[in-house]
Amino acid sequence: MTGVWFRTAIRAWESIQVELHGTYSVERMYQLKAYSESTSLARVIGILVLPSRGLGHSHTFWIRALLAVWIAHLAILGQLRQFVVEFPITRCQVVIISLLTGAAGIAFAFWMACQIGFPLPFMIAMEAPVSVLGFTAALLIGWGHFLQENPHVRTDLVTYVTIVFIQLALIYVYPAFSFAFRRLTSSNQTAFALFLPVMKLAFKNCISYVVRHMEDSKPQVVIFNIEIFHAFYVTATMQNATSMSTILLLMSIDMLQNWW
Repeated sequence: MTGVWFRTAIRAWESIQVELHGTYSVERMYQLKAYSESTSLARVIGILVLPSRGLGHSHTFWIRALLAVWIAHLAILGQLRQFVVEFPITRCQVVIISLLTGAAGIAFAFWMACQIGFPLPFMIAMEAPVSVLGFTAALLIGWGHFLQENPHVRTDLVTYVTIVFIQLALIYVYPAFSFAFRRLTSSNQTAFALFLPVMKLAFKNCISYVVRHMEDSKPQVVIFNIEIFHAFYVTATMQNATSMSTILLLMSIDMLQNWW
């Protein structure tokens, strides 16, 4: 009797899962065949090949990686224009420096993939130091004399660089936490999860101290740099948790932190 009720419940549940009701038709398969025969090279380039094909078939991946890193670098230098208003850097210079430093970082990541394997684990974390060196070299070569003559701009630049380093610290500390969390037992995971709110509080106070003289920008800097990144890793941690108590603990702490 129990089995009958169970099967009935399963059928009722599946009946409301509308995404499971469709089937592929012969016409759909013919359309796929026609698409594959008539698609241009430009559209094919937009498709990623399976990583299992190896480094030799990863051209599209690296092109996309360069575009992604370039956009990230544009955002970083966009912060420079916001935090150091008197710094004489043009939009054209921002675009060129972002592209060159991004290319250097991706080239280093490609070399690391040749040495370690593809796909490269923690690629952004590995290429970040090269990008930082590129930014530093560009600023010193292009504006070193200007910074020497304008100490107040140099002070603002130090504030900006500190914010960037805090952002970089996030991509090392949180993945390291996630790596360690996955290798713990259920009971140890619950205790280790308590480090997440501590990390969040520490990073928020660090970045708040750095921008203490920018009261109007402080909320957006803290939210977009710490809150969003922390929320992503709280979600990832709950997905990897092996006990319900750990999940409930993370949800409770996060709710309390957001409440207060």
